[in-house]
Amino acid sequence: MKSTGRSTMTPTNQELEAACQALGVSYDPVRAPASAADILDAVRQRQKCQHCTRVREQAAECVCVGIDYCDGTYVLTARQCPKGRAYLQQRRIDRLTYQSGVGRRFQNRTFETFRTTPGTEAAYQACQSFCRRYQPHRRGLRIHGRYGCGKTHLAAAIVNTMTSKGVPAMFVVTPDLLQSIRRGYDNPDAAKTAQAIVDSARTIDILVLDDLGSEKPSDWVREQLFVLINARYEAELPTIITSNYSTADLVDRLGQRIVSRLIEMTTAITMTAPDYRMQ
Repeated sequence: MKSTGRSTMTPTNQELEAACQALGVSYDPVRAPASAADILDAVRQRQKCQHCTRVREQAAECVCVGIDYCDGTYVLTARQCPKGRAYLQQRRIDRLTYQSGVGRRFQNRTFETFRTTPGTEAAYQACQSFCRRYQPHRRGLRIHGRYGCGKTHLAAAIVNTMTSKGVPAMFVVTPDLLQSIRRGYDNPDAAKTAQAIVDSARTIDILVLDDLGSEKPSDWVREQLFVLINARYEAELPTIITSNYSTADLVDRLGQRIVSRLIEMTTAITMTAPDYRMQ
């Protein structure tokens, strides 16, 4: 084997083809050998990134080296670390929700602080399983139960768990979100904040819509919720719903076209525990 500048051996065509496949770029048997050093460098950088333990602010400063194939040329590229990008996105979401007051009081609720009682174990396990087995474009959860049974705590725990893993997630109380939109009609600054929240809710990796159905039903409410839920339905983004209302009651309050999408998007979970606040 001939020696190269950055590798001790000249890779075979099979090795270069496998490297290009791992990097997600086209394999050109004519051009690849001439760019073998850069291709192998990109593979080594990809492997280092896969074992990197940096998170949050540290990850935001990381640069991932990759390679592109364009117009018959292999070119090394630098991209922001995916974990760092997720952190910056999450920080923006947190800032938006804090400014609006949406979901602020649930930021410290975790699985560790949840008190399991008879009637909550199945929901607790399902929510933990969602986090352990999370994959993009999977079904979300639809958690139904009476007031005070802990469904909001579990939904917030999902958000807090996933954001700690670098997966952008957002928690909104549905009536508060709708109120933010209403305030925007008379206040340009509030309108900008509300629109930013709605835009993020449509595209965020994981969204919690807490207390769905408790808002007073109206055509305006149904339309606002349909636009949001349908956007996530079309994009196959996981959505977590909590509600005091059964599926049949939600149909009466929100309409068939919203609830039919929610049924397809989520797995139903029922919590039967009594209101822990009254104990």
